[in-house]
Order: sequence, then structure tokens, then C-alpha cells
Amino acid sequence: MINENNRVTIVGQVGVIEFSHSFKGENFYRAWVSIHRLSDTVDTVPVIVPELLLELRQVGPDCNVCIEGQYRQRNTGRKSDLYVFANEISLCCEIDSNKILLNGYIGKQPIYRQTPTGREITDTIMAVNRPNKKADYIPCIFWGRNAERVSILPVGSHLILEGRIQSREYQKQLNGQFYTLTAYEVSISMIDIKL
Repeated sequence: MINENNRVTIVGQVGVIEFSHSFKGENFYRAWVSIHRLSDTVDTVPVIVPELLLELRQVGPDCNVCIEGQYRQRNTGRKSDLYVFANEISLCCEIDSNKILLNGYIGKQPIYRQTPTGREITDTIMAVNRPNKKADYIPCIFWGRNAERVSILPVGSHLILEGRIQSREYQKQLNGQFYTLTAYEVSISMIDIKL
């Protein structure tokens, strides 16, 4: 089912594929898709794929794929798990691509700041409704003029957004040891504020 509030298209190379879970007798697998940015940075995006799609398209590690689906969020204990849920997958030879369209509402007060290099940035959580009356809570970051515009909006403001899914590694110290973790967020390039 196509969700008009939440559409993702990514093109990249499949890495590791592993069993994720079963639901109502159907098996699902988690794959990591690597997508190169123009800056040569690589975003590694987790994707949940129904077993049937993997088998029909004969998808395996190192394949170049085009995936269409939604960006979803699931709470797993104390953290939130973000992933692309694949509705369609095909083998392809296209260059890397990463595009997401979200139609939702600001779910957390936007936080405005400047990076150490002076770039303006605002981050917030967008609540994006699914057709089944559930919602996904997706972290989004805005830059420059968009950061300023969004920073003054109240929680509940309706936005239509376009951007890309990005991954970034960071260090976290726990009990005196440092761990490398990965954060996923949507970097927004275009916004439409609905009044």
C-alpha cells in the first residue's frame, strides 16, 4: 500500500542481509543499503524487506537496487529503531539516489543552534500518520534559511518536507567505555508550511 504521507526512494548497494522477524507467517529481513552522497560520504540505511520481495527479485549482498517504500520508526525498549520498509525492490544500474517526502506535523519543539563552523541548524521530530491510525516519529534536521523558518513554529504545525535519509556515527561513553553508534535522521532540503 502506498502511503502518500511518507514516500522513500533509495538507490544503492546492498550490504549485509540478515533475518529480522516474522509477522503473521511472513518472514522479513534487514538489509543495509549504502548510498553515496555527492560529497563522497556514504549513508548506510537500514531496510526491512519481506522475504518474498528478496526471492522474486533475486536480491543479495553487493547487488545494486532501487527501493520504494516508507521511512518507519519503531520503539525497541529505550531507543527508537528507524528503517525503510520496502514495498518494492528491483535490481538496477542507476547512480545512487536518496529521496524522501514527508507530510506530517511537528511533534517536538524545534531546537535552533549554530554548528562550530557557524551553520544554522534546527532539529525536531516529525509525526507522520500511517493509514492504520499509527504514526511514525521521524527526526529531521533543517539548515540555513529553513532552520530559521522552522525554529519559530509551534508543535503541531503542518509541514510537507523533501530531503534525504542520512546516517552519521557518533561516540557515546557508557560506564567508562566509548561506543560508536549510528544516528539516522532526515536532512531536509525543501519545506512547505501548511497554514
